[in-house]
Amino acid sequence: MKANDNKKVVCNITFETKVLFSEYILNQVEDDDLLEKVEHETTEQTGDNAKIDYRYIGSDPDNYVCFGSENETCPDDNLYRIIGVIPTQSEVGGSYENRVKLIKANATTKSTWSGSASSNQYDKSNVYSYLNTTYWESITNYQKYIDNVLWNLGVFTANQNAITPNQFYLNERNGSSKKIVAPIGLMYASDYGFQLGETYFNKSLYDNRNQFMQGWLFASIDVGEWTIDTVPESNTYVNSLLI
Repeated sequence: MKANDNKKVVCNITFETKVLFSEYILNQVEDDDLLEKVEHETTEQTGDNAKIDYRYIGSDPDNYVCFGSENETCPDDNLYRIIGVIPTQSEVGGSYENRVKLIKANATTKSTWSGSASSNQYDKSNVYSYLNTTYWESITNYQKYIDNVLWNLGVFTANQNAITPNQFYLNERNGSSKKIVAPIGLMYASDYGFQLGETYFNKSLYDNRNQFMQGWLFASIDVGEWTIDTVPESNTYVNSLLI
């Protein structure tokens, strides 16, 4: 995919008064059928404080954004897509604030972050180290637009094949799950699962994988996609779900 291949890239937005990017997106909800309001079950961690978020759904929603470049044509490396507006904390026990969650539009190759020592636990992995040092340092002046936020490393469930997006969401936010604070993470398995909308929230990712492969977050079989959930230390993969 080229950065200028008929994609409506949001870039260099100017407002007469300062508006948070999250507010700008939420102002489009009524006019955008592919930006869906999602109301979640209460979890051990969130209580009733963060039950509602907004997700881009479908096979190819217009959710592109150019981040880290002021060029008229967005470079491929600066092209991102908006997962949604999701309430997050900046620390354990902190208040929830609506934040925009971005994901790179183009894959980051394994050779970028592979090394001699790794772990399947995100905060001990080479992926974490690469994203929060090398990648973080590469965005220089744009670091000020990224918040340190709380990431949930999930609770492993043995029968991954039967897990639905809603169940992944609850597992990720289990009160006993490991939590870290960092600026950069990976998508949750639930993020991947919510990409097709409410019809699929209670359908397992594995059993309905052909349908989920039609969603906008699916990259390719060759690339694979990592999520941030924790898996047993005996597993050689860095994160739990190689979709």
